[in-house]
Amino acid sequence: KSSVGLDISKESLTVVNKTPENSVTGVEFLNGDCSVDHFGENRFDLIIAADIIEHLPIDVLNKTLANCFKWLRPGGTMIIHTFPTKYWYMLLSIIYSLFLLPTFFFTKSFTCSYVKFLDESIIEFLSKIFKGQTHSQQVMQTGHCNPPHPFNFRDILKNNGFEVVKYELLDEVLSGIKGDSPRYWWGNFIAKKNEIFRSSIIAILRKNI
Repeated sequence: KSSVGLDISKESLTVVNKTPENSVTGVEFLNGDCSVDHFGENRFDLIIAADIIEHLPIDVLNKTLANCFKWLRPGGTMIIHTFPTKYWYMLLSIIYSLFLLPTFFFTKSFTCSYVKFLDESIIEFLSKIFKGQTHSQQVMQTGHCNPPHPFNFRDILKNNGFEVVKYELLDEVLSGIKGDSPRYWWGNFIAKKNEIFRSSIIAILRKNI
């Protein structure tokens, strides 16, 4: 059995291949776009996509998932971890997070509608005024161009043929922010009350054919 690593960055592969402490035996590293079919059908028993989903525009994401489904052998497994999720950024701003206070009194479905309204109107407007760009424009300029919706992403996986064996929203809410920061505790408090603000998703998928 062989392992393959696929990366779109030639520079990253150069580092892997030339740095002794990064050398891995029994692995073939390829430069390529995961939305392009490199391997044909039924090649792998396991595919791992760690922190890549949030970097893929929706059309590229769907092509990538379709390829991964094709590359897996019947009964094969795909493991996904993605960070951040779509609305996690709201916890990074005290001003934005104040708008989230009413969600403590909402049902889950109403919270989803309310947060979507905040994201697409109020926060877009405030960002345009104070930062000169909408939040959507700012996000598109970062590597995280398509953070997945914490609830809807499961449907995207199913629509690409996978059986979702496990789907978990993780509590690593404000990683990278000091644990004694008021913003950290406030963000964690909101996220524990409302799963829509959890920062990460781990999904275990199976190809059942």
